[in-house]
Amino acid sequence: MGEAHGAWEPDADLLHQTVEVLRASQSHSNDTQTRVQEALREYNQDPEFNRYLLFVLVSNQESEEVAAIAGLLLKNNIRIMFDDMPDDIIEDVKAACLQSVGVDSKLLRATVGVIITTLTTLMGIPRWPGLMEHLCQAIDADDENLVLGAFSVLEKVCEDSAQEIIQTMPHDMVEVILPKLINFLQHQEPLVRTYALSCLNQFVEIEDINEDPEQFLQPFLVALYALTDDADDDVRRNVVRALVLIYENYPELVASNIDGVIQFMVAMTSDANAEVQQEACEFWIAADNDETVAAVLAPHLPVLVPVLVHHTRYTDTDVVLLGGDDDDAHIPDHPKDIRPHVVRGRAVVEDEDDDDDDD
Repeated sequence: MGEAHGAWEPDADLLHQTVEVLRASQSHSNDTQTRVQEALREYNQDPEFNRYLLFVLVSNQESEEVAAIAGLLLKNNIRIMFDDMPDDIIEDVKAACLQSVGVDSKLLRATVGVIITTLTTLMGIPRWPGLMEHLCQAIDADDENLVLGAFSVLEKVCEDSAQEIIQTMPHDMVEVILPKLINFLQHQEPLVRTYALSCLNQFVEIEDINEDPEQFLQPFLVALYALTDDADDDVRRNVVRALVLIYENYPELVASNIDGVIQFMVAMTSDANAEVQQEACEFWIAADNDETVAAVLAPHLPVLVPVLVHHTRYTDTDVVLLGGDDDDAHIPDHPKDIRPHVVRGRAVVEDEDDDDDDD
């Protein structure tokens, strides 16, 4: 595809060929798909092809579907060929994607975000100096698309690399990021509150920053208590998860408000949203292993037990394993016969790139 010199500009004919292949990739014809795959195998022999994919992604000259295909192909090439990809191409991809975090298209924001997070996974945070600073500045912008795009990327980076962020970033930068995220829990946009919560939850179990609870966990708890009646399902789900994480790892921090936390978890266990219910069940699993909470929990059992029984669900397999096909109503049940199997699960932010596919 030719060697780039200085400020790169695409060759018109090669760009046209690239776009035609990307458009053809949307065809349902098997013959066309075969030709597309053959062309891509040929083009991928030259690292410069990645510049053309990047150009199509960020130039705003093609439909968002074609641009997104270019972005996903670029992401896959980065993942597969990263060690052999020239440094200058990697640097161009990093710069262009950061500039495109706030594009108008939700689909393209998600595509750019997955390229950034793929790079951070492969490179590590230290090899991308300025990334976290850029994202933290972007979430303060007046442009809603930029705020949502930056938060979407920041959430994924925190999910994948929270420990690395704490271990490699300057301490004063960490002291700026966490309070900033806590302040965003008061944001008027529910999706922003959800992103901020999801980011913060990634740091709860990291011992390096939680030796002094006053620095992070206690301010976080205060903000969480203010969100317990939030109207948004995803916000409540993440609030529940945060409180469960803190209770599991630092039960002494919620001890003074354990009665209120229990009342909140009872309410969330019967929440209209099934994912909120599931997160709340994690609290009862943790509480079951905490002898100190038994006395506080006892007064709530008349309300809690009917809620748990009402929401207990058995699969067809459970019924068979429990002997549910046999008429044994006259035989008293043993505790082990009626104890449901609780699936431990963690819900994540249902963000802008839910429809994105890695392939």
